[in-house]
Amino acid sequence: MAGISRPDEEQIFIETFRNLLRASALLWQNCLCNRENLNRSQRNLCLNLWAECFIDRILYLAMVPHIPEESTEEEVQMKALATLCGITFLTLSMTGCSTAPAPAPDTHDADVKAIGDIEEQMVKDWAAKDADKLAAHYADDAVLMTPGGEPVHGKEAVRNTAKQMVADPALSLTFQATKVDVAKSGDLGYTQGSYRMTMTNPATHKPMDDHGSYVTTYRKQADGSWKAVADIATSEVPPVPPPTKK
Repeated sequence: MAGISRPDEEQIFIETFRNLLRASALLWQNCLCNRENLNRSQRNLCLNLWAECFIDRILYLAMVPHIPEESTEEEVQMKALATLCGITFLTLSMTGCSTAPAPAPDTHDADVKAIGDIEEQMVKDWAAKDADKLAAHYADDAVLMTPGGEPVHGKEAVRNTAKQMVADPALSLTFQATKVDVAKSGDLGYTQGSYRMTMTNPATHKPMDDHGSYVTTYRKQADGSWKAVADIATSEVPPVPPPTKK
């Protein structure tokens, strides 16, 4: 094939690098897509700067003067491709490209056990009538919902409610989870089960029995511990009708 003039060589060189480096940029983006130290906008910015600078400035100034005066189009493209391969290898080496980060350890079973252990301890704390220990199982923003009562918001409010309940000499509260599970994300879990309670009826001042079901949601804390964030109980005992007037 006949030789081509130097202006044509420069144009072929530039256009070849434009096309090949855009493809290389896509490869680099794929390698970085799972890196946690760069968000999407930062990766796109890096790619744009990298492609534009190398295409329009550094590569043109560095490589064009070394193209022989007479070269075929295939020779120019091959030189551009060879240079691109070297630069791509160096770039990927410096960025420490990896297809994906190491998977997080599977703590599902350990988390399920940890939540189950918390509820076993809570039963003991209710038996000991220790309001402070009971409140310690709840997050600062926890919500407690008991049958027939208003929602209680916050750890301190939970503590106050527990103090009022444990002050009742007739109080007895036990519960047992029938299901404990943790989300795949590892930061949320829940229990589902039943409870039985004896307390003083405020109307008759006599002991009354109650039973029902509950659902408690837990959230993993920064230190790895679990705290209740929503504790909801539903009574299965029909409400006592008000006394009839004679």
